[in-house]
Amino acid sequence: MDINRQPNGTVIAVMVVWNGRPCLLAGVSSVLAALRPQDDMLIVDNGSTDGSFEYIQKHFPQVALLQTHENLGGAGGFNAGSAIALQSDQCEYVWLLDNDIRVEGTSLISLISAINTLPNVAAAGSQICLYDQPEMIQEVGALYSPWLGALKTCHSGEKRLPEQAKPFVVDYLASCSLLIKSSVIQQHGLFKNLFIFYDDVEWGLRINKAGMILLAVPASIIYHNFNGLKPIIAWREYYRKRNRAVCLALHPPKKGKIMALWLFLTYLNYKIITTKINKDASLHQAYKLALNDFLDVHLGRQNIPMYIPKHCDQMNTYSSCYLIDIKSYGDAMDAISKLTEINPKSKFFISRQNLHRSSTETFTSLIKNEFSKNSSIAIVDDNFSLRTLLTSKTIYRYRQGYFELLPDSLLAFLLQWSGRFIGIIFSVFKATGDFLYAIKKYKNQSSQ
Repeated sequence: MDINRQPNGTVIAVMVVWNGRPCLLAGVSSVLAALRPQDDMLIVDNGSTDGSFEYIQKHFPQVALLQTHENLGGAGGFNAGSAIALQSDQCEYVWLLDNDIRVEGTSLISLISAINTLPNVAAAGSQICLYDQPEMIQEVGALYSPWLGALKTCHSGEKRLPEQAKPFVVDYLASCSLLIKSSVIQQHGLFKNLFIFYDDVEWGLRINKAGMILLAVPASIIYHNFNGLKPIIAWREYYRKRNRAVCLALHPPKKGKIMALWLFLTYLNYKIITTKINKDASLHQAYKLALNDFLDVHLGRQNIPMYIPKHCDQMNTYSSCYLIDIKSYGDAMDAISKLTEINPKSKFFISRQNLHRSSTETFTSLIKNEFSKNSSIAIVDDNFSLRTLLTSKTIYRYRQGYFELLPDSLLAFLLQWSGRFIGIIFSVFKATGDFLYAIKKYKNQSSQ
């Protein structure tokens, strides 16, 4: 690692960057404007290959700049930056920030004011609004489900809260904009080596266990370049599944307790067997690796292989009318986007009513909220309906960004239903053994 200078300040803002050049000008400029004269900023570049590091050197020579020379993920980048920040005797707070954000001028002052309201406040987080829709909330912290350990984000999708709204206690704050007392980091550490996803969740739950609280602060407003409709991709699924299992093992929910982990492992084993039956090699390998690495407590970065479908066909047969039978909003919108690029006049009919209600404004005019018998081509996932099978002449399965022609759609349909039955039976028995092994393995991990 190489650093140009030691940051010094009462508050040291730590921003982690990895190939984020398009957002740097607005993001870094807004943070510098929000800092006080006694504060400082450290940018951690995780080995960017898009010129981000050189851009920061040229346009922001006043900031401290750490080059890690490798992608440490969000968790590793924040850990490295915080360790350097704490070397400053002046540092009282570390302000963690994503690079794809823009902060309002009073965002830091509002966090400092809130974090000092009570002696047991460990950290304070901002009201996170959407970058392109500044009046809409992405989240203002989240609560940890007492039964299954899922996160329920606060005020997500609602209109922006007024700045006069009082801070409130939550179980989790996103590291998108998170102000932490330096004494808390020195005593309890920062993130576990989860690379990305759930690192800030695990930290928040660990801090709660220690008897301290987290405050969500509506008066501190930032804007995040967030897209909740991302397609299902193997590497994202790996980290989400592995790291959520780690959180459940280390921090069982109050009412669900360790049963929540057993249920999640049952679900993960179900995904392993059904993706194998459906011949989805990328996701099958990702889920299998996630389970094995969780059981072996093998954390950090993992290389996730990507397999191109054997029957990959980049839509040599086109239509002006498509039936979309895909459960995942992100995958459905991604498929629609690709087909729209080919023919902007294409029309799309859906067989899942909730997709239309959740579609983005970009495609609302393209999607029809009824089933069409005129759709000669259907775009499906691994769980398409009988109606789709009977009414579509040609079926393509959209998977990992590829359109895969199903030469025998009837066989694929039968496999998906038999796979569900086999998957349920297999996963219940397999998860029980995995659960008992994990309980022993993670028994002493929560204190580390």
